[in-house]
Amino acid sequence: MSKPRGLIISLGCTILALFMLNSLSVGGIVWPPSLILTFLSGSLALLVEGAVISTLRHALDLARALELAQAAQSKSEQAEQQLGLAYEQQRQLNDLKDQFILNVSHEMRTPLTEVYGYLELLRSFQMLGSFARHLKINFPPRLFSKLPLYLLACLCT
Repeated sequence: MSKPRGLIISLGCTILALFMLNSLSVGGIVWPPSLILTFLSGSLALLVEGAVISTLRHALDLARALELAQAAQSKSEQAEQQLGLAYEQQRQLNDLKDQFILNVSHEMRTPLTEVYGYLELLRSFQMLGSFARHLKINFPPRLFSKLPLYLLACLCT
């Protein structure tokens, strides 16, 4: 709204200045017809020139806005692409983390299970030894070395 108003004000000031200069050059307010025709054609030329300049400025502003919009869209697409890549990398890292935890869990659980089994076996041997002492049974040392086989035979029967 301010651009057309500024155009009208500047055009009005220009016409007023031309009117005053022509009045001073003629020596009065009454002008000859040729001067009136020249003045009106000059005013019309100024009006057309102002309209053309205003239209060209508006077209230039639209072209700049279009360039800015295209640049913003390009940056947005690049950012979206980078976001997609970052998401894919995050997903891959999460999969690797899950696989690592699964492997570590398995690798830790297997030896711990074996150790636990041996501890249970030792505890059962201790219970068997204390049971044997309670019943006053003396195992010969060589039988004690074969005790796991003896226990296995007892379990199988």
